[in-house]
Amino acid sequence: MIEPISTGRDDIVGFRTDSTTSTADMKPWLMELHQKLQQHPKLRLLIEYVDDHGFSLDTLVEDFRYNFGKRGVFEKAVIITCSDWLDQAEQLAHQLRETQLKSFHYSEQDRAIHWIKQS
Repeated sequence: MIEPISTGRDDIVGFRTDSTTSTADMKPWLMELHQKLQQHPKLRLLIEYVDDHGFSLDTLVEDFRYNFGKRGVFEKAVIITCSDWLDQAEQLAHQLRETQLKSFHYSEQDRAIHWIKQS
């Protein structure tokens, strides 16, 4: 599953996902990202992960590696989750070079959204 999250800002791309997200699910979202990159030199990324049965960023990391490679397209990225997945967050951060990456618990959702919108 993958669904968009509106943030009220065109330079912030937000989506909600769970462990069932596949590469096929990511395709429309990645196309939207490419379109937004034509309007903005850098984007911000908001990911809300809604699953507490274990987490794997494998699909997401592979899709980022394939689509964005070495390009530093994200200025900031925030992940909101109830899981503790620091090792996999580091994998994503490695793919999102030059990106400030933070993780917040669901109880801090307002704080996470505030952080992603700050300059």
